[in-house]
Parts: sequence; C-alpha cells; structure tokens
Amino acid sequence: MYRLFIHLSTSLFPQIEKIHTFIMAKQTVILTGEASSPLLFRHVSPGPGDSTMQFRLLHHWEAHKNVKGGPDILLGIEMLMIDEEGTLAQGFIDQNRCNQYEKNLERGSIYTLTNFYASNSKVMYHVADQKLVICISHASVLKKVEENIEGILTERFRIHSFSDFEASYDLRGDLHGKD
Repeated sequence: MYRLFIHLSTSLFPQIEKIHTFIMAKQTVILTGEASSPLLFRHVSPGPGDSTMQFRLLHHWEAHKNVKGGPDILLGIEMLMIDEEGTLAQGFIDQNRCNQYEKNLERGSIYTLTNFYASNSKVMYHVADQKLVICISHASVLKKVEENIEGILTERFRIHSFSDFEASYDLRGDLHGKD
C-alpha cells in the first residue's frame, strides 16, 4: 500500500491551515479527554444544534389549545430553563414526545441536552427574554445530571411596578417591556 503526501503552502491556501487547525483541535480533545464547556443560551442560533447545553429546569407545564365547545388539545410541554449565566430560556417538547420525557422532568433538577432545534419564539406568547425556543427533536438526548451544580441559579425573577405595566398596556406584545 502506498501513501501519497502532498505538501501545500498554507500561505497560498489559508483555508487549509484553518481546516488543519480544526482537525488538530478535535484530535486534542479526543486524546486528552477534555470536554468542552456547555453551550450557553445566548450562543444558541436558530435551526438544529448538535452541541450540548446544560440547564436547570425551573418549571414545566402542559400547553393546551382551547377548542370552543370541544375538548382541549394537548400541544406539548412548555419548560422554563436557566443556564449557568442566569439566562432564562423557554423549552418545548411536542405532544409526540411527551410520554418519553415527562416522567423524567423534575423541577429544580439539572439536565444536559444534545441535538435540539431552536426556533423563534412566538411574538404574543413567550415566558423568557430569550428570542428562541429550545425544542426537543426526534434526535435529542435529554439526561438528568445527578450532582447539583451550585453555579446554576434556582430562580430568577423581576418585580415590576404597576406603572411599568400601565405605560405599555395598549401596546401589542410584551407588557413587561425590555430592561
């Protein structure tokens, strides 16, 4: 078996140097066993994500669609999550995956999530300042972390005065406004 080695000048092909650096970085992580830090909510971008994020589940509830004169339709499970920076994000598990995940959801527990989908939050309904909703997809892996991580807050809220709400009651969108 013969191997052919081609040496290309990185000054002529700068993209090759970037690829080589990326490959070497990947190999270093694999060889040393170092894990990368979890993805923070502020770094999430719309679309599929294969990074691992870590968060505390603050609250979860069933989301229903009210049908006039008929039974409520279960849409899924809404979640309120917080990461190690104290950033709140909304999560969603659709109705097809509720049975798979609902029994393992525990308020106050810490989870890791890999392979998720981030979509824009609804303008008229969102529970966190984050503009994206973290959705659990068919390829997602949600695992409960057994040890408690003190760096992730257990709650976060703001108190607004009545005048804050009164000033924006007739505006379309959020009543609480932006800080």
